Amino acid sequence: GKLMKTEFITVQKYFTVDEAIAHFRMTVNNKKNIHYIYAVNQDNVLCGVVSMKELLAAEGHERINKIMVKDIISVDTDLDQEDVAKIVEDKDLLSVPVVDEEHRMAGVVHVDDILDVVQKET
Repeated sequence: GKLMKTEFITVQKYFTVDEAIAHFRMTVNNKKNIHYIYAVNQDNVLCGVVSMKELLAAEGHERINKIMVKDIISVDTDLDQEDVAKIVEDKDLLSVPVVDEEHRMAGVVHVDDILDVVQKET
């Protein structure tokens, strides 16, 4: 949990691509390392993930829940940072979502932060 950043963007899974892009434009200011948009339901439960490339390549009328990856790799808030580093390395991720015990979005851990951990551990 201490490695995670709270700078991430979520959209409702029923949004269209055009709605998601408009939401992104309104919320991206002052955020860094935004590689993915996270799709959530009305309870903020993580349902899927869409890369920026996939989002921009999709048709504007498509729903996020049709283009999102549903088989999400996420980590719990209390997972050891070395375990998070192993997951990021094994799955070749730019960032990994952090979820609470009810699978609600809590934050994101970026590969840059993991590299710092690995260097310190070494």
